Amino acid sequence: MTPEERFTKLEEAMLVNTSLMNRLEQQGQGHREWLEAHNAAIRKHDDEIEQLRTGLIKLMSSAQKTYDAVQIMNASMNGLFERWDRFIRGQEGNGHKQ
Repeated sequence: MTPEERFTKLEEAMLVNTSLMNRLEQQGQGHREWLEAHNAAIRKHDDEIEQLRTGLIKLMSSAQKTYDAVQIMNASMNGLFERWDRFIRGQEGNGHKQ
């Protein structure tokens, strides 16, 4: 192989190498874009989970307050019914038995 043929082969190899490097760079850019989009989707998902968690905590707090209020109402109603029953039986109030 003559020096000119070697030079020609070397130029061809350099062109192929440059072409391959350009393709790899383009693919790398595509992968970076995909990775950035994937990370953004994960961040969005994490934010949505945090919003759901916060909503659930508020809902549970509200449910506990409602339960507590119902317990108080039940106790008051039971006391009222007991007093009414004693009144009806004449054990309490203006007409109570002496």
